[in-house]
Amino acid sequence: MKKTIFLTALLLFNMVSCTNDDQTDPSKENKILTFSFLSKDNDELSNDINGTIDEDNKTVVVELFDKIDIAELKPTITISENATISPDDQVATDYSNPITYKVTAEDGSDQDYEVTVSLPKSSEKQLLTFVFLASENNGLSTDIVAVIDEKNKTVTAEVPFNVSLDALVPTLEISGDAEVNPQDKVAADFNNDMVYEVKAEDGSSEAYVVTITNALVTDRDVLIAWYNLNPGNTLDWDFSKEINDWQGITATDDRVVQINIQDKGLTSITPLIEYLTELNSLRLVGHGISSLPIQMGSLQKLRVLDLTHNSLENLPAEIGNLTSLQSLVLHNNEINVLPPEIGNLKSLIQLDLTFNNLNSLPSRVGELENLQSLSVYGSRQLASIPTQIGDLTQLINLNLGWCNLSNIPSSLGNLTNLIDLRIDENRLQEIPQEIGNLVRLRTLQLQKNRLAQLPSEMGMLDGLLVLYIQENQITELPQELCELIDRNNISLDKDVMASCP
Repeated sequence: MKKTIFLTALLLFNMVSCTNDDQTDPSKENKILTFSFLSKDNDELSNDINGTIDEDNKTVVVELFDKIDIAELKPTITISENATISPDDQVATDYSNPITYKVTAEDGSDQDYEVTVSLPKSSEKQLLTFVFLASENNGLSTDIVAVIDEKNKTVTAEVPFNVSLDALVPTLEISGDAEVNPQDKVAADFNNDMVYEVKAEDGSSEAYVVTITNALVTDRDVLIAWYNLNPGNTLDWDFSKEINDWQGITATDDRVVQINIQDKGLTSITPLIEYLTELNSLRLVGHGISSLPIQMGSLQKLRVLDLTHNSLENLPAEIGNLTSLQSLVLHNNEINVLPPEIGNLKSLIQLDLTFNNLNSLPSRVGELENLQSLSVYGSRQLASIPTQIGDLTQLINLNLGWCNLSNIPSSLGNLTNLIDLRIDENRLQEIPQEIGNLVRLRTLQLQKNRLAQLPSEMGMLDGLLVLYIQENQITELPQELCELIDRNNISLDKDVMASCP
């Protein structure tokens, strides 16, 4: 009996001993061992993507190779044995921002891992559109879309001729994640080329050279600008028609060659007139124009300029650039002085300064080597004539009437081609004897002066047909002149009191 009890007790002891040997402590392991996005679980992935685990910093970084939607990615995660994780494995999660995963060990201890999913940085750095919107830029009536040459990285655009390039505002479109400098909708000066740098998300960049120019000015543009510059004009131009149909305009192939506008209320000439490069005749008679733009000096083909009956007080020096000018008519203005540059007009044949306020003539007027007709009639302040007038050897008609001249230079005798000479209504007290050299002279007007005698050399004027000498103080004519009068059958006005010896 005792033996049986002993064996039973021994058996129970062994059973208890074996049970104690099989028990172990709960695990403390709470690690993320792997973190992946498998293509079979994520339709947008073409390959499995494994994350990089930094055990020291307890971070997981997953770098994707494609731009995909990361708002619903399903991760595949392995963790320490007997541990748990939250959020759970295989649960669609939004990784737009870092996610904290908590791994809890068997013994209840836990560890946080921060999981960051990074999309690849874009290398796109393209300038897609470059536009000047009319709503953003004064002077534009329509949007201007630039041409982008992607191969050469250039941008070009042409804005209307009258739009300033000083502060244009571009509207840009670039690759989605890129940046541009200068920025979109920032005013810039495009008088010179601008460089726009498009920087990709990955830091790479492309430079685009932007060139903006003004459109060429058409003759139509010039005329419309001129019309608008004179709001009080009475022109009846119909802008819907060809310019050749506009009143006073003659054009060939849309290029203006002649302008002849009379009494239409113009007060200004547009500076854009310089673009009428085919203009050869400009007649603006009976307006209120008080000044000429310096740009008129660019009209290299201009041969006729007639500004009769305006309000001009002076001429710009640039008038001397009109080297093709043959006729300059400034009749009935208020000009008191001519610029010396008038001497540059070597082609000038006619210079009409009748009824102005001239008080002098520049000496360089003698350089007008082809001048055939000169009139300063009615210049009541003009008291002298430069001696250089004798250099105008091609002169045929010279009108110095109704001025304030007390004498005329002897160099006048050099004008041997002169046919008509008018010096009436002045204060002349004598006529130089060199007048006898004017052998081609047909008409000579000396009336209404203070002459007491005439030089005998006038008898040499073999071509003389008309002679006016009334209202002077002459009592006796020289014999030589009397003989000429008889020979040429020159009739004297009945009011002439002088007689022949």
